[in-house]
Amino acid sequence: MHIEMIKRLNQQITTEKIVCERSSNATNVLEYANSGRFNGKFNDVTIKVNDVSFPAHRMVLSCLCKYFEAMFETEMREKHEDIVHIHGVTPNAMKLILDFLYMGSIEIVKENVYDLLSASNLMQIDEIKTFCLEFLENSLSVDTCLAISYLFRLYGSDHSQEQIKLFIARNIESIIELNDFKNLSKDELHALFKETSQNCTSGGRNCGKRKRESEICETSKCKSYVKWCEHNLANQPDAFGDLLDEIDLELLPRDYLENVLASQPFVQENNKCLRTLLGKMLSQSKKIRLKEVVLSIGGTPTSVKKVFPALDKSIDRSFPALDRTCVGHCCVKMQNYIYVFGGSTSLNNPIQSITNRVHRLNLSEEPLKWEEVAPTKKKRYLAAAAVLSDIIFVVGGRMCGRSSEYYVPGVNKWSTMTAMKVARFGHSLVACKGSLYAVGGYGRNCCLTSVERYEPHANVWTEGAPMTIGRESFAAVTINDVIYAVGGQSYEIAQNSVEKYDVVANQWSRVNAMQYKRWEHSACVMQGKIYVVGGRDNDNNRVMQIECYHPETEWTVVGEIDTPHLQHSLVTVE
Repeated sequence: MHIEMIKRLNQQITTEKIVCERSSNATNVLEYANSGRFNGKFNDVTIKVNDVSFPAHRMVLSCLCKYFEAMFETEMREKHEDIVHIHGVTPNAMKLILDFLYMGSIEIVKENVYDLLSASNLMQIDEIKTFCLEFLENSLSVDTCLAISYLFRLYGSDHSQEQIKLFIARNIESIIELNDFKNLSKDELHALFKETSQNCTSGGRNCGKRKRESEICETSKCKSYVKWCEHNLANQPDAFGDLLDEIDLELLPRDYLENVLASQPFVQENNKCLRTLLGKMLSQSKKIRLKEVVLSIGGTPTSVKKVFPALDKSIDRSFPALDRTCVGHCCVKMQNYIYVFGGSTSLNNPIQSITNRVHRLNLSEEPLKWEEVAPTKKKRYLAAAAVLSDIIFVVGGRMCGRSSEYYVPGVNKWSTMTAMKVARFGHSLVACKGSLYAVGGYGRNCCLTSVERYEPHANVWTEGAPMTIGRESFAAVTINDVIYAVGGQSYEIAQNSVEKYDVVANQWSRVNAMQYKRWEHSACVMQGKIYVVGGRDNDNNRVMQIECYHPETEWTVVGEIDTPHLQHSLVTVE
């Protein structure tokens, strides 16, 4: 394949010629010896290439060329022969090389550059080899860069490699459309970009420039791999999984990683690729700070489709209602979007009307409107959801057992992850210090005290310390890397107790209790405080009081809601 590229160099190179001279001037002795080549004076060896003969002098060749020195001064067969046959060199290249050895000058043109490069490499004549590489560098273009890059790698030269790689990176959009590029083998493709990041290293006074060059190189490499895979994956379906290991994903922009790379069909269909991208996106979390307003979404018979501010009645911005009844659902806020997952579309027969529909509200667009995105793999009711570094996780739920799945917005596709150890519903899922924690709920015919910790990079659940009491239909939030479990029902008794979990110490401890017992409520964090809204007590009375808690203080009532809220969700938004 490379031979065809190299053959086309003659038509593609625009440099006419360069005349190169040896660094030291030819002496009178060399001039005399050169004239002697043609009149037969003192010639003692004939160099023969194919059927063409070149008279020469052993001493001159040995002095000026290591290749001939080794040939004539060691006990090789050629040392004692009058005619020496040279293989792997064309007659024209041999003539030009001998002229250079005697006279110190050589003319390189596009018709002879490859033959001279090959011959000078074989005969260890570094000056001619360098001249040839300089000629090729001056001939760099979109059409020639793949062949020239191959020649630089083939002849083991670091000369101008960085410039060639940057040229390829900056012109990658045109290069990847070439047939030569599409017809590379996987190994050739890998070799083309080998050590790109190392060549575009950061450091020194130009640290910022080097970093930008590294990002350019790595993005161009990834674009190249994607384009190549589009052309070659029919014959090599697993190729991209191997190529992905060669990409430094840390250098790729987040939007390209999520919206371009993760959306490729051959990425979505490859679990290895998806898991690699998931891990990288987890490590590139964006922290977005917004002015916070607490919204209540769905829930009770009086607000099954509504979305409205739960704490501040003076907010005049209107929020569109959902297009369906929504109870027992779960909800998260991620970046500037609100997502609502599953739940039931019926108040009278919730178990028979469980859905896997997912809706999303873009808070940055006007007018605000809900749109439906990819559904979850399982229909889920009384499940739990959380966001960890811009990845959404949904686990458990009534009739879903231990099943768990995650969603990457740029891919708009749900993927299955390792199932929890315990089937549960009416539980909570929270993110804390880079891990997820599934807490409490109902399972095994009882209220659960158990806690499971999920490590995204390892894709495993491990057991954490259990709560002091079992809780279902409760709320859990995180403040300052501490998880708080608030209220809930324990063996059909509503609770006002609150406990906190130190994830580092793996230990639960009780804190001040709420003023009101409640379950089927919801909670959120705003400005470092916990706000609890809705729920019902032991006598099935709706709790209308809004309570607020700052760590290490008492709970205080800060307001009341106008309508009952049960099985709803609270989120904080701008």
